[in-house]
Amino acid sequence: MQFLQDLDTGDLVIQNNNFAITPDGTQEVAQRLCQNLRTLLGEWFLDSSLGVPYIQSILVKNPTHAPGILKNTITTTKGVQSLLAFSFTLDNQSRGATVTFKCLDIYGGFPEGEVSI
Repeated sequence: MQFLQDLDTGDLVIQNNNFAITPDGTQEVAQRLCQNLRTLLGEWFLDSSLGVPYIQSILVKNPTHAPGILKNTITTTKGVQSLLAFSFTLDNQSRGATVTFKCLDIYGGFPEGEVSI
């Protein structure tokens, strides 16, 4: 059981003056994917091994390992069965990147998303 988050902003959703709970299924997997992709390596104080090494390996001069790291993050997320589509786009001018993905989850759904870093 998890608190429901708005997938665009990451804010907790409040319904009827209570925190909403994420329904089981594809929506839960989609939320986990967004959480995993938005967490920096070392950010979580209870387990510094969690997160994506954006600063160390992705937002560097030649991020050759970035697609593999991000694909691994997606495919190892609990509930993901397989990765169906993946795109990693660098924007040198803004010094950022965008990850777009679509996968098949264990519930038969197709969580997809876009995360800007």
